[in-house]
Amino acid sequence: MEERREGDVLTLTSPTLAAYTGDHNRETFAVTQAVNIANTTAVNINATLNRIVAKLDVNSTDGRPAQASSIRVTFSGGSKSFNPTTGLAVGNAGFSNVVSISAAVGNATSSGSYVFLATDEQTVDVTIEVLNSENTAIFTKQISDVPLKRNVTTILTGSMYTNNGNASFLINSEWGTQTNINF
Repeated sequence: MEERREGDVLTLTSPTLAAYTGDHNRETFAVTQAVNIANTTAVNINATLNRIVAKLDVNSTDGRPAQASSIRVTFSGGSKSFNPTTGLAVGNAGFSNVVSISAAVGNATSSGSYVFLATDEQTVDVTIEVLNSENTAIFTKQISDVPLKRNVTTILTGSMYTNNGNASFLINSEWGTQTNINF
């Protein structure tokens, strides 16, 4: 699980609307369960929270140039808001996510984005832009028909910083084994 970061704000408006109002979606788990309270006797509730986001990792195969400072990933579908009752996106207009590059100059980079999907599995177009310190795109790559699924990481890997006529991205949609813990 990710650590909490400055600016992480989840606004819960109702049982059917919640949204990340900061810069990024985060790994999110939810469960809905009916609970009957008949009297003042203590009630034990057992519930397994399920991951309700899909994750997209973007990995470069080439080294970061000095002028590259962040990566903007734009999804053509999905959302930053979700219905806590169903775990599905509220709306399907897509959004952009900007992630600072932490890799040293010359090293390959990796960035991750979370997206709430309108259905359990969804195919979207993804635009990857490498931005300089003035937020100007210095590289743009569009990948069509990227399969995403809740609780699964899709990995896009390819050349991002060098002009290579044969550049391509590979998609690996596997996430590791899920850990379930009852409490």
